[in-house]
Amino acid sequence: MNKAALALTCAIAAGFNPSSVFANDWIDPVDGQLDASKWLLDNAYGFMPFPIMLTDPDIGNGGGAALLFFHETDEQKKVRTENPDKVASIAPSVSGLVALGTDNGSNIYGGFHNGVWNDDTIRYEGGAYKANLNVQFYGFGDATKMNVDGMWIYQKINFRLGKKSNWWLGADYNYTSGDITFDNQKDLKLTDKDSTLGVKLAYDSLDNKFSPEQGIKAGLTYTRAAKALGGDFDYDKLELDVQSHHKLNEQWIASWRTKAINLSDGAAFYNKPSIDLRGMANLRHQGNRVFQGEAQLTYKIDPRWSVLGFAGAGTAYDNDTLGNKNPKFHGAYGAGFRHLVARQLGLKWGVDVAQSKDESTVTLQFGSAW
Repeated sequence: MNKAALALTCAIAAGFNPSSVFANDWIDPVDGQLDASKWLLDNAYGFMPFPIMLTDPDIGNGGGAALLFFHETDEQKKVRTENPDKVASIAPSVSGLVALGTDNGSNIYGGFHNGVWNDDTIRYEGGAYKANLNVQFYGFGDATKMNVDGMWIYQKINFRLGKKSNWWLGADYNYTSGDITFDNQKDLKLTDKDSTLGVKLAYDSLDNKFSPEQGIKAGLTYTRAAKALGGDFDYDKLELDVQSHHKLNEQWIASWRTKAINLSDGAAFYNKPSIDLRGMANLRHQGNRVFQGEAQLTYKIDPRWSVLGFAGAGTAYDNDTLGNKNPKFHGAYGAGFRHLVARQLGLKWGVDVAQSKDESTVTLQFGSAW
């Protein structure tokens, strides 16, 4: 969707005269370009309808939309209006409603809230989703269709360790439940619940929450699943996730991300972690242990537009294969573009086209792909 279409969609959805919206809310006074910052932040009813497009090997081709609502504090608004040429140093809280469907009958809908509280010393994430998914599952060898009809509830909270510190300590809770069936295993019908508690130590020096260009974000999370928490499984998971962004000069930005996951025995066989790279089906390569890395190089054509290329690889294997064979790595690569749609939020959107050995994907991105 181009800039004019995005602006017109927002205007019509809100029931306003498009000409007045463009004149008052959609022209950035700094560079004279179309921009959503004022509309999103100056209107109590301001929202961004963001289209979702999927070409996902797991759940098929389709799309939907997300309605994103931005909540700015009085102090944030004061700083923004007094410094119209600056990007907000503290991101506003965001709430959203999401719905999408695909051509294989899959559908997802739900809502979330990401809170930035107490002058960005507390960060909260919470949401609930209902899904009926027809996905490709590879755990039996050949691909088979797996249907998951269930729900997901999550809660996360993180506390800054010191007023000006980049270190955070947090906790999270996840609950999933659903009925699971397989096309080639007609007698196998599972009704499972998974309930987990986690603790996380994190470091975050990113210059922007939505579309960072500089800084590091790293997190080490220990998660415990237990029947005592209301689930059907007992297992442990340890995950390290690190991303880093570096401005090489005014035009070039180099970024990389690496992730490692170690899962103990005891989890459901279909719920093991998998390689998560653009251009690759999420459930294609699963295992108790996952290691992956991805690099991205971005070129800024001008302050609004940029193009990028990326490549990555990962491996996934089970505990019982450790030492028996060398891990096999699977790669993916691609390219895309980004457009700065809300300058004072530093918010970008764009499209990524990616390819791996077995499939290709086209994905609309809202903010960072990571």
